[in-house]
Amino acid sequence: MAHDLPYDGNKPLHRAQRYLELRRDWEALQDEGAGWLANASNLVALLHRGLGFWWTGFYLLRPNDGTLVLGPFQGPVACTLIPRGKGVCGACVERSEPILVPDVDQFPGHIACSSQSRSELVLPLYAGPQLVGVLDLDSLDLDDFGPEDIQALQPFLASLQRHWTGF
Repeated sequence: MAHDLPYDGNKPLHRAQRYLELRRDWEALQDEGAGWLANASNLVALLHRGLGFWWTGFYLLRPNDGTLVLGPFQGPVACTLIPRGKGVCGACVERSEPILVPDVDQFPGHIACSSQSRSELVLPLYAGPQLVGVLDLDSLDLDDFGPEDIQALQPFLASLQRHWTGF
């Protein structure tokens, strides 16, 4: 069953206001009994539709070799495996910190899953103290992300981690 949301990603609101609306919806949408995968899938759909990014999704860290494996996402087809330390997502895992890329063509080693992506933001995903993956956001626009996006997205990821059941 689809969940109708009271906003539209094309609505003329400042991104900060959109994050506030999305945060309220996210708090109501989470389902304690559904587990991580279902909640992560809904979070991706919520962020993707509410913010209108080109690609929104998770890559999960495979514990045995550190490879990132495609998780729940919205947008065009994506790379399924990203080696540890490769591309923006792999660099985020290596550094254990958010990485903001205003122009993906200027990022050494950028993996172009889509040639239409112009800027990117990747945030680490934790389960307690353990890094378990990343949230990857891509935009068609150059310089579309800033520190305010990192700050606004952190609470979404913090609340999602309580649903983690492993990969």
